[in-house]
Amino acid sequence: MRYYLKTRYYLKTTTIIGTIFLLIIYPNLISAGYTWISHEIPEKIIINKTYKNVLIKVFTTEKTYTGVSKVSLYWCKEDGKVIKKIQSIKKYNSSNLLDGEEEFYFDFTITSDIAVPNLKYIFQINMSFIKLNLDIFNNSQEDKDLGYTEETKKFYIFVTPVIAPIASFTWKTSNSIFIWGTKNPVVNETIHFIDKSRKGKAEIVNWTWDFGDGATSDERNPTHIYRKEGIYNVTLTIKDKNGDIDTITKQITLEKKRNQNLAPIILGILTLVGGILLIIIILLLYRKRKKSSPPEKYS
Repeated sequence: MRYYLKTRYYLKTTTIIGTIFLLIIYPNLISAGYTWISHEIPEKIIINKTYKNVLIKVFTTEKTYTGVSKVSLYWCKEDGKVIKKIQSIKKYNSSNLLDGEEEFYFDFTITSDIAVPNLKYIFQINMSFIKLNLDIFNNSQEDKDLGYTEETKKFYIFVTPVIAPIASFTWKTSNSIFIWGTKNPVVNETIHFIDKSRKGKAEIVNWTWDFGDGATSDERNPTHIYRKEGIYNVTLTIKDKNGDIDTITKQITLEKKRNQNLAPIILGILTLVGGILLIIIILLLYRKRKKSSPPEKYS
């Protein structure tokens, strides 16, 4: 027992001394920070679906990182081989990381020609950090920009592409064909919501609508009337026979009354009148030509 306690004491003492020794030799270890990301990229990517405004957020405690100049998103095989560059966002700002975080939003579509269903793939994120070199910055009196350098870090997100239903819809109003003016519907007007979803491996069997004002529907192509003006988030959730689910949300703006725009009305009237005049001119020319033609002679 004494031997065990003595050995434990020596190990603990050695660890403390070793840590102090490292911090003396490498003082930067005290100030060394960490950099990581959070994201809203789903684990299962639906093939041929367009994803919009997908958040990738970077955090850092590294004090020398003052900003992010560029973030690039790549679609890669599981072994890391790049298949396609998806998108790059340039956001050069030497101080956009001073609060320790920054947000980026990506749009992407993983098509069937670059993804095999149910195989593993990687989203590779290359992030270029603006790094402050204090020695150069403090000693450079002419150009402070010389004190900044760039350092790139890579992050990896593992995903699986799948074939699944893709939710989509549009809408129109009963009077949209007959009334010129604003494209937005108005309060107390019947709006027809039209399902445009695409099936995956199986038929879609369920549609759930949330109109954003507390009303819902389980019809495929429902109608709805809004009683108050404003902006509403309309959400459609679909489900197929295999239990695969997809959701889409769109905003719809309701106006109190329809703001009539006279320009399209005037243009429509002029087009109609011009067409009628053109028909009259053609008929007059035809009659004139017919009267001026000599009568046919028969032998």
